[in-house]
Amino acid sequence: TGCRRTRLVTLPTTLLDPVKYPAAILDHVTEPFFTTKPDGQGMGLGLPSVKHFLGEIGGHLSLASTVGLGTRVTMVLPMTPQATSTTPLR
Repeated sequence: TGCRRTRLVTLPTTLLDPVKYPAAILDHVTEPFFTTKPDGQGMGLGLPSVKHFLGEIGGHLSLASTVGLGTRVTMVLPMTPQATSTTPLR
């Protein structure tokens, strides 16, 4: 029917430690200008920029956090026909 499926690749999960977001904060960390840093130490644009970019190319960003353990950030990207390398990303 002309519907084409896109293969996705999940990048290795990154553990942000000692960053430990409670659920109430985790819900907001991808909002522009939201930051948990003191004034003058961050603008709150990193995760929103990554989320926006991934959404534009058909991927997504997911975050999971356990207070006391850390926060996991996972990026899922669409594969292109040119992506044939089997070399792992570092």
